[in-house]
Amino acid sequence: MSTNVQILQSHVSGHTAYRKPPSIALETVAFLTDLGTAILLFCLTLRLLHLPTAPRWWWMPAVILELSVLWFLQKALFGRTIGGLVWRLKVFSATSTQAGWFDIVTERVKNRFYQIERLDLYTTLTNATATIVIWAICAFAVKDLYARNPTWVMAEKLEFTAFFPTTDDAPNWINVPFFYSLGAWPKKFKGQPVFYSLPYEKGPPSRFIGHITARWLEPDIKLTLEGPKTPVKYTSRNDIRQCLMSPIFGKVPGMDKKPGAMDCLRIREAVLSRHIDEINRIHPRQWTLKWFEVGNKALLRNEQVQGFYIRGENISRFQSRFTIITENGAHQTFILNSFKNSDGESAENLLQHSIRSLRVSADLSQGQAWIDHRLENVKLNQLETLSHSSSLELLADTQALLVAKLSVQPAVYDTYYHLAGVTLLTARSASERRLHNWASTAKPMIEAIQKYMNDIAPHNIRNSEIEKFLNESKKYY
Repeated sequence: MSTNVQILQSHVSGHTAYRKPPSIALETVAFLTDLGTAILLFCLTLRLLHLPTAPRWWWMPAVILELSVLWFLQKALFGRTIGGLVWRLKVFSATSTQAGWFDIVTERVKNRFYQIERLDLYTTLTNATATIVIWAICAFAVKDLYARNPTWVMAEKLEFTAFFPTTDDAPNWINVPFFYSLGAWPKKFKGQPVFYSLPYEKGPPSRFIGHITARWLEPDIKLTLEGPKTPVKYTSRNDIRQCLMSPIFGKVPGMDKKPGAMDCLRIREAVLSRHIDEINRIHPRQWTLKWFEVGNKALLRNEQVQGFYIRGENISRFQSRFTIITENGAHQTFILNSFKNSDGESAENLLQHSIRSLRVSADLSQGQAWIDHRLENVKLNQLETLSHSSSLELLADTQALLVAKLSVQPAVYDTYYHLAGVTLLTARSASERRLHNWASTAKPMIEAIQKYMNDIAPHNIRNSEIEKFLNESKKYY
């Protein structure tokens, strides 16, 4: 009997014997610790789920709800929260451990916290350090979410002079339209001809082709010419320029009045979020955001090129995007993917030259007239004989013209048919030269063309001929 009494007394003389209601100050710092944890989890949720980072009306209720749910779950399951753990606060339960889980949980949630340990100076400093660390991590998460996010960065201004290929350099460039823009594009990169491909996407005949890929250097450097897109919430080009080139709060002296801070955040998000999400696939460590304008006095103001440039880069790769915004609000993007090396920087410089050569139109009529005139001089029925006389360059030029025509007239069946033929001839010629990287692109290209042709004219008799092209292309795949 005396032994049991001694055991009981030794038990109550330990730490659990100290049970004191916490002071207001102690409850406050425990609450701040829990609040920091909730904000940290909220930031991580925004980041992982790629949710909008511009403040929304529901953010405050969401944080309060998250804090309440976390508080309930921690208290119900463990009898304390993270803040309580740090600051030695715990719920005491008088319910027997033999009671049901519902009774135990109910009592934990209903009962208040008690201080389970007297805090000396060393313990107080240790607990305060833990709270500061939680808030430091929270601050880092907020910085990672906002400070390096281009949505919140003020764009620098990038002014280009117009580029016109010289007489000596003209053979290295081809003037073609792509969607709403018309300008000079490189025929070669690093001495090799540039070939194009069309990944299949549902679009023609009623919509634009989604993407055109220019293969500048296989497999390291590719330029994607994206079909025109307009953000769901249309915003004028002038409002976009003002919002990107101004701080979120405040304005730049000398600039016209911009939309309000919250309106600008939504404009930035509508314009940039898609690009940011897609660039995030390479896990960039550094971002660049600029507003560019090409000063070309030979063009009317509405034909001059302007838009935004965004670039993300990691240790070894980068992706840069020039998005041209037309006066009517259409967005046309040119996307360069490359390794960070001398070839990549050469490709970026070459792309800038093309951007500097462009003019934009409000409609497709100018590009259609231009490309039809260029194709009048191409003898498609002579290309087969030329391909055997080592004319890969001519085949590349013809392919560029046909692809450009599809960008401005996506519903013309004959263009797809001729493009399939040119692609097969290119594969033959490349195979003869043992250029297997180029030859192997014929099969996926003809497969995509076949799908486009079936979308446009599913019962056309020439669809069977494309099947023959496809079977032959498999020899080079």
